[in-house]
Amino acid sequence: MASIGNHSLIRWQSGPGGPGDTPDAVLEAVCARLRELNRTNGARELSLAITHIEEAQHWLRALAERRST
Repeated sequence: MASIGNHSLIRWQSGPGGPGDTPDAVLEAVCARLRELNRTNGARELSLAITHIEEAQHWLRALAERRST
């Protein structure tokens, strides 16, 4: 995922294995940012958001695994 200063660019992957960002990669970047914010100025809401992102990543991996078999 490209980053320009405080701005980010999402370039969605056009096909499996092709160039671009996947939903999991975008979620990982969002989760990393929320963890950073939670370290500096923690809040229950941030912790809950992180938990839900991690859950979403789990289900995306489960779907990918199911489709690959």
